[in-house]
Amino acid sequence: MSIEVMREVWKYAQVDQGTLLVLLALADSADEETRTCYPGVKSLSKKSRLSERQVQYCLQKLREEKVITIRRNASPVKTNLYWIAPAKAWANARDAITAPPSDDPETQSATSRDEVDCVSETKPIAPKPSVTSEEPSDTRARRADDLFSEMEEPKAQEPDRFEEFWKVYPKKAGKAEAKRAWSKAVKKAPTETIIARARRYAIWLDDGSGEFRPAAKNAQGWLNGERWDDDVLKAPVSRPAMKASDYHAGGIVR
Repeated sequence: MSIEVMREVWKYAQVDQGTLLVLLALADSADEETRTCYPGVKSLSKKSRLSERQVQYCLQKLREEKVITIRRNASPVKTNLYWIAPAKAWANARDAITAPPSDDPETQSATSRDEVDCVSETKPIAPKPSVTSEEPSDTRARRADDLFSEMEEPKAQEPDRFEEFWKVYPKKAGKAEAKRAWSKAVKKAPTETIIARARRYAIWLDDGSGEFRPAAKNAQGWLNGERWDDDVLKAPVSRPAMKASDYHAGGIVR
């Protein structure tokens, strides 16, 4: 633990909420002299009371703000090595700051250990000579891009819309079973398509054409059978307009 680094975080850090908690967790594990540490993401998640995805997002933010420098899998135990910048650099966080010696992000292993939470006892390990034809500058750029490639924000979930389907479907029976069938159906076709075809199905059953129409199916069977894809429902259907002869003495002839 580095009391000095933690004091700097409390006094000068220009971050808040979850990002501040993650920075404090790093400071809690940092070496007093080198300002480096290498806790795993799971350990940071436990200390900060955040999810692992939130921790990764906060680490990315701290890295973009130049508050920390990250060397991927560069610690003695093959977790990421973090270096916390001096407080004087936080006053203008987006300005370039000088990193500690040997800061080339050399990958030591394809795997990492996430359960480690300890203070660095050694200086950062010197990078190994490159065994590929790739230039070091290209390597740094590529790794900077993919370091947090799996940390995208979750996409907004589309509304369920089952009630909208249930409102237009012609037979109101077995709603619970229909809802379970709906959750499977929406994985096979767009919700808008299913709802539109259900509406057409209701019109087709009672279009006034005089042609034979079968009884309406339960919604569960209709959805499980993917009946929204029936050819008869792929084109718009409508009820025919009523003629004058259909009326008598101001009322509809039954």
